[in-house]
Amino acid sequence: MDKLESQVPDGRVVYNNARERLLHALESVAQEDGLLPQTSPHRGRPARKQVVEKSSPAPADMRGWISFIQLAEWYDANPTEGSSLKPTRFRDSQGKEISVDNWSDLFFATAKWLVEEEILTEPFSFKTMTKRRLIHSEPLHPSGRKFGWSRLLPNGLYFEGQFGSKQIARMSGQLLTEFGQDPAQFHVLLEDRNLRNDE
Repeated sequence: MDKLESQVPDGRVVYNNARERLLHALESVAQEDGLLPQTSPHRGRPARKQVVEKSSPAPADMRGWISFIQLAEWYDANPTEGSSLKPTRFRDSQGKEISVDNWSDLFFATAKWLVEEEILTEPFSFKTMTKRRLIHSEPLHPSGRKFGWSRLLPNGLYFEGQFGSKQIARMSGQLLTEFGQDPAQFHVLLEDRNLRNDE
């Protein structure tokens, strides 16, 4: 209890949530008065990207819920220690949680969320990926090689999930940022495999 009380709320997250609620309220009033056309908030790619600032440093003990930004920062600082960690749950920006079995499953859950929100609608690869595809109409890379870990997304596109845990820790947040989402609002629950085996 003392530990919870001593934690300082992330001011940036509170500000972002308040800002988004205010913008949504203003947009609704403008639409009611006929100053803005009625629009569907999740159709197509967002017109503007949110400005994503760095979150607070990741905690030393990575077991428990952490944001995608904290996860990427911690993995960069501790590249050899992450192999003992396993994601078990994914929580989206609205607080909805789903179970995940491994790192590839976490990455897939991120892409699936974007598809279900009708934000990710077409094939996509990061600009740095010149020899591989991430999301495509066929589970094939440019060379013709099959995806190593292929999963079908709800919109009929194929997702490639064969990446290392460190890559996924970074790319999950990058994928959200590419589509205008704040990775600080998305969280993963991590479990230490070594501790579980000791029990």
